[in-house]
Amino acid sequence: MPVLNRLRRRFYQVDRGLWLAVLLSLLAAWAFILRPSLPRETDAELHVFRAAELGYALRAGVLYPRWAADFYYGYGYPIFNYYAPLTYYLANLLSLALPGGAVFGVKAVFVLGFLSAGVGTYGLTRRLIDRRGALIATASYLFAPYIFLIDPHLRGVLAEFFALGLLPPVFWALTAFRQSPSRKHLVVASLLVTAFLLSHNLMALVGFGMLLAYTLWHALIVPLLIGSRPRPTDAIRQAFPLLIGLALAAFFWLPVIMERDAVQLGNLIGPGHFDYHNHFLSLRELFSPSVPLDLGAVNPAFRFNLGLAQWILALIGLVALALVTVHARRTGTRWAAQAEQTAGAAFWLLALIGLIGLMLPLSTPIWEAIPPMAFLQFPWRLLGTAALCAAVLAGYTAHLLDLAPRPARPYTFAALFVLPLVLALPIFIPPTWNWHDFGPTDQLAMLEFELNGLALGTTSTGDYVPVEVEVVPDPNPDLIASYRRGGPIDKVNRHTLPEGASVEIIRHRPTADVFAVRSPEGFILRLYTFMFEGWRASVDGQPVTIEVAKPEGFITVPVPPGDHVVRVWLGTTPARTLGTLISLAGLGALALAAYRLPSAIVEEENEQQAGVDGRPILLALAIFVSVAAAGGRLSLFQPRSSGLIALPAQERLHAYLEGGVDLIGYDLPITSAEPGESLPLTLYWKAREPVPGNYQVFVHLTSIPQHTWGQSDKLNPGDYPTTRWPLDRYVRDPHTLTIPPGTPPGEYTLRVGLWNRATGVRQLVLAPDGEILGDSIALPTSVTVLPASRQPAPEELPLDVVLNEQAAPELTLLGAEIDPGPVFESEMGLLRVILYWRASERPSVEYEVALRLVDASGAEALRADGPPVDGRYPTDRWETGQVVRDVHSFWIDSDLPAGMYRLEAGLIAPDDAGPIAWLRLGDVERRLNSE
Repeated sequence: MPVLNRLRRRFYQVDRGLWLAVLLSLLAAWAFILRPSLPRETDAELHVFRAAELGYALRAGVLYPRWAADFYYGYGYPIFNYYAPLTYYLANLLSLALPGGAVFGVKAVFVLGFLSAGVGTYGLTRRLIDRRGALIATASYLFAPYIFLIDPHLRGVLAEFFALGLLPPVFWALTAFRQSPSRKHLVVASLLVTAFLLSHNLMALVGFGMLLAYTLWHALIVPLLIGSRPRPTDAIRQAFPLLIGLALAAFFWLPVIMERDAVQLGNLIGPGHFDYHNHFLSLRELFSPSVPLDLGAVNPAFRFNLGLAQWILALIGLVALALVTVHARRTGTRWAAQAEQTAGAAFWLLALIGLIGLMLPLSTPIWEAIPPMAFLQFPWRLLGTAALCAAVLAGYTAHLLDLAPRPARPYTFAALFVLPLVLALPIFIPPTWNWHDFGPTDQLAMLEFELNGLALGTTSTGDYVPVEVEVVPDPNPDLIASYRRGGPIDKVNRHTLPEGASVEIIRHRPTADVFAVRSPEGFILRLYTFMFEGWRASVDGQPVTIEVAKPEGFITVPVPPGDHVVRVWLGTTPARTLGTLISLAGLGALALAAYRLPSAIVEEENEQQAGVDGRPILLALAIFVSVAAAGGRLSLFQPRSSGLIALPAQERLHAYLEGGVDLIGYDLPITSAEPGESLPLTLYWKAREPVPGNYQVFVHLTSIPQHTWGQSDKLNPGDYPTTRWPLDRYVRDPHTLTIPPGTPPGEYTLRVGLWNRATGVRQLVLAPDGEILGDSIALPTSVTVLPASRQPAPEELPLDVVLNEQAAPELTLLGAEIDPGPVFESEMGLLRVILYWRASERPSVEYEVALRLVDASGAEALRADGPPVDGRYPTDRWETGQVVRDVHSFWIDSDLPAGMYRLEAGLIAPDDAGPIAWLRLGDVERRLNSE
């Protein structure tokens, strides 16, 4: 009983607001708590497999593997040497001995991230402001769109989300250490900084910069603002947890930096989807309310925004802080404390302004001037840290309560507290998951995941592949067979063994293989393992030099004749050794510093800290949960499309495609653009039956069906493999269609469709009765290409052949693109030629374009004459100085013999009966498939 009494007293001594913060965090995490399994439509799937892979290494006794042995078709690659590992260790720790533990562990880390975000924000703002402001700030941060919905649910980025959850506790710990530098606060702050640095590479860079700026601001700037003299020693003391944390995490980040050239990182920074230029936000989007999620969509539309409640509360907080500061200045009441609080709040305001600026296009020169920023890829990533700044500023609304009449304060407080929740109703119910059971996460399941073409190595860009791998090899049937029969995993290329040789697997571990080798002659033992810095080999305990088999980048080991034991293992490198030594030194420095500090410092409770009446808060939460639950069932706040209607679609249609897919609508908000500009197009697809294969999507800007003037292609429509599409929800498929430079003005048609990459065949468009209508869908809305306001320079054109030769008195042929290129390998099909003309003056006649193939004997094998631009833009309309992109095509059938052909182009004047001045575009080889 005495123990129970002590526990009961401890329970009641805990800050009541902290319990409310925990309750609020669990409410924000409700989907991960109540829904079974995890989605397989987001990056959460990738994180599950990474956690599972690390679990196999841990159970094999490898505590820090740095190498994922089962990824990349079993060839392995060093993702754990480069990608922050904390969340995967936590997932394994939280799922010990559970079947399907990786799924449970990842879910638990998501929930832990919400708890960390809520409790950390409460603790930070309670120290900076008071309990009431802390609860308002907690609600603001937890229900900011990026924190509540985008990162955990729509993106499923476990590591980044957890880093954003850890950031408030780190600020809290640094604040506590600044206010009372005790042993406990030093240790907690240092360990939290270490954990944050190990949570996510990119957020660690952004967050560590903010933490350092926060520390220096309070040590050097705040004293100046309140009229004191800053002391550099204070800055060093307050930054000590940051330095210790940096040292403790050196075993990870130092090899990342020093061994960055050992892997391929170019795909991380574009061009294309990962180019930061394509992901700036507008002020309107940043400060707009959230778009209601359509629960009838697999991937509903959403908005990268700060949150309407978040910026409103931040603005109210700033006004309230200004009023209280002016009042304190006039009356002299607690002026020193109020001035320090206001000076501290200025950091969060400046940080918020800076982060918002970096998300806007006007910051492009800054991004371009600092090349490493390109690795952030998406400027909107900064929404998470901006949400924390806005939440802290929202906490200052507590000062507004002191200005309100006393009877109204609890209800005003409850209204401010619940505002972020109310304005989150349009996004409160995340998209439902297609999977009640994630399925197995064993090594074979990971291999099947890759074999299905969904991702390689749990990345979408091939990042972290060793530089020795010049060409990623196809899956090896023998290696895959060893996985499917349950092991042992056989990494040996047995087809290259000499006659009479044998290799027996003694032991296979994630970072080591041991073989018993017998051979009558010396040979090269070839392994299906990618080479990477640190791999070592020995024969009978004697080191041997590993040679790399090109272009695959596989490890090979020279073995002499006779019986030998060959060992191949991943060892350390100078960078990894140095990083480990620095981490050990940091641990020693932490122990020494903690020994010299007092174990605790008695902290006086801030007399301005008002108590928290939980009754109106709990009532508000109860009402909110009831309204949200009822609204979810009745679709009051979030629409739910059904059938063949996508409610958000601007235009509705219904087109059948073979393979079980329908196109049910599209958005084309902008229908005109100049060359070089882009048009946003969103397609809405629906599976009418289980889709048997994974189809690719194309969008073509056409004049006639076979001539494409611009296009957008995707591996998966809506970035979701078609075999995973549910039957009860549609898939939103956004595209950005860029009009190529030189495209002539006029009206164009958008054609969309699906095709099978394995066969190269398009899915047919069908009528309801099964009649074939074609292999693409022409959208009813046409696109207008406007005259270009600026003509492109020749070096801006994608020319395969550069000519710059005069074809007529007024026209110069700048060059050409040739598709499919110098080798035409097909029985029949189109050979497309794109010509680029420049008019030195406006032509007075309508020229025609002639193209031909000339064989080795000089005879004309094939010729096609016709007007430029399919007759839609005659040459006598071309303006002086205008560059015109001109698409033509040959139909190549089986009658054309194999061999080399010269491709030539020329112009035909209507009254010119003389010979054409043929300009050589290059050679094209006709090669039949049987060759």
